[in-house]
Amino acid sequence: MIVKHQNIYLTPTREVAHGGLFYLYLPLLAILIVPLTFLPIEASILIWNFLSALLIFWTVKSFYETISGGSFSALPVKSRWILTFPPF
Repeated sequence: MIVKHQNIYLTPTREVAHGGLFYLYLPLLAILIVPLTFLPIEASILIWNFLSALLIFWTVKSFYETISGGSFSALPVKSRWILTFPPF
């Protein structure tokens, strides 16, 4: 919708009667995602998942270093994996 210069907040994804939803997030997210629209859907999904995992890792690392005052890289590798991606 951004590429077509449409209002992202007034245009549902499809007919509302058929479960269409309106865009709820900040416009910055929509602008940042525009490059993924030019890629095949499979590549977009892989890139999105990689960036999400990277963000999770960075968030846990920053939180751990802020709270403990220690270096995240000083932890054993197994501990880093368990902290970043806990088994559910």
